[in-house]
Amino acid sequence: MIQFNLRGQGNSCKVEVEPSYALFEGDTYINHEYSQDVVLKKRSEGQVRYQLRLEGKNRNSFEVDIQTQGKSLSTAEGGVIHGVIEASEEEIKLSIVVQSRERGECMAYFYIEIEDGAPISFQVVSNFMGPIVKCYQPIIDYGLVKVNT
Repeated sequence: MIQFNLRGQGNSCKVEVEPSYALFEGDTYINHEYSQDVVLKKRSEGQVRYQLRLEGKNRNSFEVDIQTQGKSLSTAEGGVIHGVIEASEEEIKLSIVVQSRERGECMAYFYIEIEDGAPISFQVVSNFMGPIVKCYQPIIDYGLVKVNT
């Protein structure tokens, strides 16, 4: 039997989300769908496995979905996307799709667990507005109205 000492060194996987705060700027109206992309960047070598899930949102009427690598969070088993950033890839795109049935500010928080690395999170924020009605040519016929009688 041969015995020898074996030493090794490992590095943790480093991953970032850019931007970590996804704000849907401009006019966002209720019952309309809007999308924006964020990037999951790998800052270490080798393959990185991750699990992405929705941690919480402030309104039930706020619908938010993430699509990446041919997977969708809304159809994923258990509400978790299991994915891999291959060694040959430096980043992957996360497409965020939002919609709301009510006016007001909507927020959602996402949590990404990295195998052999520190977990990361990011936030999605949008302020939804109701329909805007403008009367360009007011046509009002009051008919005969008694005044000061």
